[in-house]
Amino acid sequence: MATSNTILGPVSLAPRGEYDPAAQYTYLDLVRYNGSGYLVLRSIQGVTPVDGADYMLITERGGIGATGETGPQGEQGIQGVQGEKGETGDPGSSIARIERTAGTGAPGTRDTYTITLTDGSTSSFEVYNGADGIGAGDMTAAVYDPQGKAQDIFKYVDDHTQPDAVTVAGGGEIEMEESLGEGPYTFEYAPEEAGSAVQVAQVGYDSTESGLEAETVQGALDLLSVMVLSGGVPYGKELPESWAALQARIQAGNFKGIRIGDFKTITLTTGEKVVMEVAGIDQYYRCGWPTGIGHHIDFISRDCLADTKVFNDTNTNNGTAAEPNPWRASKLFQTLNDEATGVIATLPSDLKPCIIDKRALLESRFSSAGALESSTGWAWNNMGKLWLPTEVEVFGNTFWSDGNAGWTGGGGCNLQYPIFYGGAKHIIKGAGNGGDRRAWWEATARRQSSTDACGVGSDGNAIGVWATNGTIFAPLCFRIG
Repeated sequence: MATSNTILGPVSLAPRGEYDPAAQYTYLDLVRYNGSGYLVLRSIQGVTPVDGADYMLITERGGIGATGETGPQGEQGIQGVQGEKGETGDPGSSIARIERTAGTGAPGTRDTYTITLTDGSTSSFEVYNGADGIGAGDMTAAVYDPQGKAQDIFKYVDDHTQPDAVTVAGGGEIEMEESLGEGPYTFEYAPEEAGSAVQVAQVGYDSTESGLEAETVQGALDLLSVMVLSGGVPYGKELPESWAALQARIQAGNFKGIRIGDFKTITLTTGEKVVMEVAGIDQYYRCGWPTGIGHHIDFISRDCLADTKVFNDTNTNNGTAAEPNPWRASKLFQTLNDEATGVIATLPSDLKPCIIDKRALLESRFSSAGALESSTGWAWNNMGKLWLPTEVEVFGNTFWSDGNAGWTGGGGCNLQYPIFYGGAKHIIKGAGNGGDRRAWWEATARRQSSTDACGVGSDGNAIGVWATNGTIFAPLCFRIG
């Protein structure tokens, strides 16, 4: 009798444990993700589990339970035995008196002085009494010429010596972490008061290690006082290096001479000029998964790009089944990153190869059941080569973004960029280079809303705006590393 074999494929559930983006999954596999259980509906790899065509949600993670009652306080332990008293230390010796024991103090002679300590021991030293000068007058000029430069010695000394004291205008206290070389140091100072200045001898300053454009202690304090007391990061200097040379330095972790607020001016192929400012230096170094983020500098334009941008063509701030992150799923992401028609296609040819993706912890906001008004999870992903800062990266806090979960403000690994700290001069941006102030988008969905995204108002305040608003601008942001 003839027989035949029929391959049925998987016929029972196959538990596969925690979801692994590198693993290959097949029909009837079971995976865990963020505390929920999913049934695989078809062969798939690298697709994050969400209820839909690829996965069926079978067990959903429950909410956080109520906090239990505080248990009773434990009994106090027995006091330990007091240690033995140490031996009395040597009281030491101090100077009892200093007296001249030989000589008359006459010019051209030597005198002997004797130091007597409190323990009775003595030591002596000699002092030569120089002869009195003859005549009167003033030396008004001299030539210091070690290398044939014919320099006036008085001018040389004035140019190459530090003052006796360092001061910071304004009074109060300024704390510098490692900005003055060996640090940290805290200097207390008061304005225009005798004896209030910090003496040079009290400060160990090395201009080669501080990273500041200052050769002296006074110069370093003057620079830092401007940075701290002026209400924000000052506009810095233009960086002279090519993008390729700058990238090589950054990759080596060599940031000497580069500080927040420094900038490079670029010209897009459209003719538009954009001033790109150093917003953060190694802001997220060694963060990230599955591998740590390397050395980098994040640049954000001083003003916005000249034309307005919509966040989406429809009023939604939700992601999609394929891309649950609202920013990566947005029309604005494509407007910036499309290699053929996006802003990235207009970048200078020497800059474009030096830009890398910004790796970040991004919020998830999607459900096949309908539009969501809050985020439901997070995942490490790339924000693109061109991106926007989150609300937390601008303001250091959540105002309109989801602040009630681990993905606070658009991603859990969120830090305010230093360029936005201490003042609004870099937060308020114009429409195009030097243009009038305008509102601009952030890469964050608004909480308690399925239609709005977060942004910055023209007056510098945090705002939530419907996604199709056609009056909002966007800055140019990229990472070199």
